[in-house]
Formats: sequence, C-alpha cells, structure tokens
Amino acid sequence: MCPQSPAGAPVWLRAALWLTTTPVRRRMVAGWSLRTAGPKWACVWRNHPEAQCRLRTIVMPAPWNGWCDPAWQALLHQRLHEIGLEPDGPDPRLLAQAERETFARLAPPWTKRMMEQYK
Repeated sequence: MCPQSPAGAPVWLRAALWLTTTPVRRRMVAGWSLRTAGPKWACVWRNHPEAQCRLRTIVMPAPWNGWCDPAWQALLHQRLHEIGLEPDGPDPRLLAQAERETFARLAPPWTKRMMEQYK
C-alpha cells in the first residue's frame, strides 16, 4: 500500500519514467496518473511498485486489444488494488488471462533468439 503523501521523487526516477513510458489521458484517482510502456519496460516498472508510489503513477503495458479489453482492465484493476486505491481485486480468471497475454508479448523475441543458436 502506498503512503498518502509520498515524498518528492528524485530527478533520475522522473527521467526514467519519462524516457520509458507514454502518458495516457484517462481519468484516474485524484493526484495519480496512468502511463503505458512496451512489454519489457512494463515488466521492469511492475517490479518497482514503491517507485510508482513515489511518482504517483501507475505504469501499465500498452493495451493489446484496446482500452476496453476485459483482460487489460483486470490488470489495471489489480494494480489499483495492489497500491490500495481499489478495495477488491479483479476476477482471477481475467487476471490470469492478462498475465498470460503480457508474457506472451515478451516471449517472441526471446524465442527467436534462442532458435537462431540451433541453426
């Protein structure tokens, strides 16, 4: 859970956010913003919830089937729940589907590189 009044984020952290993500114009909880990133950077940011709290920003992977995709919405709902902005978590089935889709987007480059070694 994030503190309600986070200390100012260091310049290097704000620069990292600016360089690796894209702002989204969506309505969020007062004082919070939403940004999207490519699959690799979204995974990096996901592992640093305390940094997101300091920045008062939620970093999500770019939506793969549009903003209204139920799986992506479940992932967003889970992030809001983890931070303490939502009281309940999302549907576990949709969350599992969203996790699979996120990791499937990461796998093709790795799989291709691995296969080149065996040619």
